[in-house]
Amino acid sequence: MPDPVPSLDLRPGDCLLYRGRGLFSWLIRVKTWSEVSHCEGMVNPDREQVIAARTTGVHAYTYDPDRLYAVLRPVAPVDVDAAMAWFARCASGQRYHYWGLLRFFLLGRRSAAEAKKMFCSELLVRWYRAGGFTPFAPGYDADATSPGMFLSSPHFTVIWKV
Repeated sequence: MPDPVPSLDLRPGDCLLYRGRGLFSWLIRVKTWSEVSHCEGMVNPDREQVIAARTTGVHAYTYDPDRLYAVLRPVAPVDVDAAMAWFARCASGQRYHYWGLLRFFLLGRRSAAEAKKMFCSELLVRWYRAGGFTPFAPGYDADATSPGMFLSSPHFTVIWKV
């Protein structure tokens, strides 16, 4: 059992990284050569509210400190209000993008029906971009990112890590 998460100075815009325990999480870590398998964006630390694409869909959730692996802080400002306006308009309520995730393991093409689905890192890249922050090269497809890429991005500072 990992040590409990210390009291963290979480801020809107922070990137929360998780290391899941299940088979699916293990497969993501193995395929992406990463320590993490899930990412979320902090919206309101006082209410512990994050935006995330979980298997139950794309919504605002309460973050899970028991599974937290790392907290990253963007090195440039994030306009969380603009990012949340985009989230409400374009992402909230979408279904989880299983096929997109499967493309990490197999080759496949994105269909028009898949445009209304997202997985966690895809959502987070688009959310940051809507907030005026570019975590990866502007032309890099959000659909091609993995949670571990945030951990290695020079556009974040590691605030806390297991």
